[in-house]
Amino acid sequence: MKKNKQAIIKMSLIGIVASALIGGATATQIYASSNNPNLDTTLAYRDEHTDLLSAKKAQEHLAATLQEKQKTKEAQALKQQAAEQAAQQAAQQAEQQAAQQAEQQAAEQAAQQAAQQVAQQVEQQATQQTAQAAETTQTATATAQTATQEQIPSSGLYIDGISAQIGSYNVDGGQVPTYTPLAYHWNTPQMASHNYYLVDNSNTTGLGQKVLALQIGDPVYLNGQVYHVTASLTVYPNQYASELFDFSHKMYIQTCYGAYASDGMRAVMLD
Repeated sequence: MKKNKQAIIKMSLIGIVASALIGGATATQIYASSNNPNLDTTLAYRDEHTDLLSAKKAQEHLAATLQEKQKTKEAQALKQQAAEQAAQQAAQQAEQQAAQQAEQQAAEQAAQQAAQQVAQQVEQQATQQTAQAAETTQTATATAQTATQEQIPSSGLYIDGISAQIGSYNVDGGQVPTYTPLAYHWNTPQMASHNYYLVDNSNTTGLGQKVLALQIGDPVYLNGQVYHVTASLTVYPNQYASELFDFSHKMYIQTCYGAYASDGMRAVMLD
């Protein structure tokens, strides 16, 4: 018991000293208290006061800790908010830059397309003008050539630059006059109404060779009026035109293949 009491006294003294340091007690008070027979009551009071101070400090410490945590939390929240705002601003800037780039690209493409269209229009106009100029030149050249090279006579039989005046042949058969410059209208009662003409191969104008060279569609002029070849056939010896033709065409021309009728003859139909 004595040891326990001494231990209690020792602990009480320690508490008194601590309290004195906090509450401002003097050394005399501490000494007097240590010799006080009512030490247990004083120690109990000091212990209670110490506990209250400790609780108050703990409470204050807790409050300070909570306040510090609150400040830290608020700082973190502000920091996070600032980061979100910065991210949002960065996203908005990126979106604006992308929109500006897209708008710029669209403007460049539109300008490029417009330039291409203008270039195409200029090229088309130049091509059209060149074509028109070429066509005009060709037309003028053709007209000039026609005017200078082909003077169509108003009378006679004209084929590809060679002309022969018209004579009359009144025999049903036989040989037309040779080595003359004339083309003969077959003027017998049976043939006169069919516009049938005979050109000897020996014609001095060369018109007989022109008759042999005629092709489908070629023009032939009679007294200034144009006809076109639509058909041709060969007439052999001992054959007669009245037996070969139905005379449905507007004009006929016949010539020998050679110097004699026995060589065969070519008949050309024109409309």
